[in-house]
Amino acid sequence: MENHDVEQALRSLRGELQAELTDDILLFWMTVGRDRDGGFYGAIDNDNVADRFAERSAVMIARHLWTYSAAARVVARDPYLPVATAAARYLRERVWDLRYGGVYWSVTADGRPLDRKKQVYAQAFAIYALAEQSRATLDPEPFRMAFELFVLLELHARDPRFGGYVEARAHDWSEVPASRLSSVDLVCEKSMNTNLHVLEALTNLLRAAMLFAPGGRISGNPECARIASALSDQIRTMENRVLQPDGHLGLFFTLDWSRLEQKISFGHDIEASWLIVEAREVAGEYYRDVNGPAAVPNGHTKEQFALSAAETVPALSLAEATLREGFDVEHGGIYDECEDGEIDPCRIWWCQAEAIVGFVSAYQMTGREEYAGAALSTWSFVRRHLLDRAGGEWFWGVTGTGSLLPGYPKGGNWKTGYHAGRACMEIMRRVDAAPAY
Repeated sequence: MENHDVEQALRSLRGELQAELTDDILLFWMTVGRDRDGGFYGAIDNDNVADRFAERSAVMIARHLWTYSAAARVVARDPYLPVATAAARYLRERVWDLRYGGVYWSVTADGRPLDRKKQVYAQAFAIYALAEQSRATLDPEPFRMAFELFVLLELHARDPRFGGYVEARAHDWSEVPASRLSSVDLVCEKSMNTNLHVLEALTNLLRAAMLFAPGGRISGNPECARIASALSDQIRTMENRVLQPDGHLGLFFTLDWSRLEQKISFGHDIEASWLIVEAREVAGEYYRDVNGPAAVPNGHTKEQFALSAAETVPALSLAEATLREGFDVEHGGIYDECEDGEIDPCRIWWCQAEAIVGFVSAYQMTGREEYAGAALSTWSFVRRHLLDRAGGEWFWGVTGTGSLLPGYPKGGNWKTGYHAGRACMEIMRRVDAAPAY
């Protein structure tokens, strides 16, 4: 395609995804996913029948809070801000640990603590969501909660020797043995998934900190400096420890970042490709504002986070590896995983959402039309196979032959409007050439 044709196709994609966001994803969770208490159901099947007794995870609540806060800021305050407000109330009143701080891993359907452990993955999503609520409402109180949780992570979960963050702590933030995030993950001391979403959380927390810096003075603000230092270190951890020489992310690690497996997760690769760039953009915004090298913590420099061609290499290596090895050229969409050279041809909803953003991001950094084509082809696959035209939202996934994966819910503790909704908002912003939000 000619460059003009690519840009026109991306503008059409933007329009379709805005309609998908407002007329399907956000509407679905407002009408099908919520209970009378302002919470969200922990399981919804493909017929839109909710399990009213299913437990509810902190991750799920935080993802809903982020999604509706972002929609209130990007699309319209009504009707999305009231949903975000209700989700925030649920997080504070049911999921927040008033004694030790942070969020429980899960609560019962009626809001009683069920699993009190401090899984770092869940803490990261709480930070991410509360920071977004502050940005949407211009209320500093959610930011204060997010910063409080950030301090707890720095004290109890950050590894000062090898870098990055451990998987979990006990309910009182004391140390626990190696653990795993879910039943499909390996027991490990550190994981890519946890550290990727800590990166995501720190990025949004720094945005909020710069917004609420007293008098608008970012330079010299101790909270901004502390978050920026942690974000800078986490960028380096992702690029130097988690990213492997073959252009893929390692998934599970020991404390010193020795790799425990050789599996490839194409969805995480392409998601990280744009989240790392986003983190560099926000860190760069901070370091460009500070006055002189004395204000730059831990020896980081302003120039270190400029998005020069050299600094985009790690992110582009992930996008290129996904396009080369994980993209279905014939049918569109990206595969789930690869292990020992064997590709799992299933197409999972969140992987496709992240692929749309990641490929557009790579196109905008390089001008290579094959990236834009991959994004458009992936959305076409989603339209044909994953959108539930009758019931709303996206199905969990399909097999290599296009049939629905059996036994997976349409919504619940691991599936919300976060991935697909965020993809829609990211494409809206990127096609409009708006600043990173």
